[in-house]
Amino acid sequence: MRPETRAELARRLRHYLDTGTTAMAEAMFPNPVSAYTSEERLALEKRVLFRESPLLVGLSCRVAAPGDYLTDDDSGMPILLLRTAAGTLRAFANVCRHRGARVVDGCGSGKRALSCPYHGWTYGLDGGLVDVPGEEGFAGLSREEHSLRPLPVAEKYGLVWVQPAPAGPEATIDIDAHLGGLAPELASFGFERWHHFETRTLRPRINWKMAVDTFLEAYHLAALHEQSVAPIFVGNLCAADRFGPHHRMIAVRRSFAALPDRGAIGARPSGTSCATRSSSTRSSPTPSSSTRRTTWSCGACSRVSRPTSARSTSPSTSPSPRRPRRRASTGPRTCSSPSMRSTARTSGWGKASSAASAPGRRTT
Repeated sequence: MRPETRAELARRLRHYLDTGTTAMAEAMFPNPVSAYTSEERLALEKRVLFRESPLLVGLSCRVAAPGDYLTDDDSGMPILLLRTAAGTLRAFANVCRHRGARVVDGCGSGKRALSCPYHGWTYGLDGGLVDVPGEEGFAGLSREEHSLRPLPVAEKYGLVWVQPAPAGPEATIDIDAHLGGLAPELASFGFERWHHFETRTLRPRINWKMAVDTFLEAYHLAALHEQSVAPIFVGNLCAADRFGPHHRMIAVRRSFAALPDRGAIGARPSGTSCATRSSSTRSSPTPSSSTRRTTWSCGACSRVSRPTSARSTSPSTSPSPRRPRRRASTGPRTCSSPSMRSTARTSGWGKASSAASAPGRRTT
């Protein structure tokens, strides 16, 4: 997050704390039960939000090198991302033009071409049909007309968006216009320098909006999370901002609310903990290993503490000498397990979330 944005949010949250208020809408909004049960409403949401709108499908690092590929099915359209030999990112419907089988599953790397497992029709990294076994049985077949169907794709700020509705090969996405002013904040995170560690997907049997609604308010903390989250975060207090169809909500840790000098924005008083603690896992230089480190970052300033040992219990504790850690193999890069099939998402209480989240998806 940009320092000026972080400082403005800190001042706003301190005002809420001082006055006992929070971000409020202009008026109460009665939400009818039919919004969650109507088949007509769901069909409209699928068309407008999950087919005609750009969807965030992953981090650029997951398809960084020529021959890398990644699939995604959460929109209802099977999506295939491919990095071409020239380094261009392309998106296609993951559907063979012969009998409609899936061309590939999961993710992988080092491909020069992709072959459908049904009859072996083979496509180049640009989506073009390059081989048809027994082609003499397909007299007059136009390979160009039977290439993979392209989908509009945009890659920026280390992130990848795809519009699942098939379009012409020249169709593009104006992602900055779609973000509605959120682009500078996304750019400030430097996602192009991030590495993907793990993706987990939960598929509860609920309307997709139930999952989104739960994380867009802090009103429920005191009652629902009395013994878990409530001791950590202030209930019914948050900063909320809208960016076109997107929304950002910032909740408040009690450690931030307890800072003695509320006028010293950007300064961390001695002996107090930071507003936000984050535990991150970074990939090591070798693809088959990873190391884990814990850092503390301050919600009112840009300070981040040094990595701490497992014995450290607070941000103010001096880290003990680092000891060699056992490396655990992560296995080959290709992943076909259903639990690894969705794309990476960032999570946290201070997060930017899209109104066009995938149906039934909750990420960790």
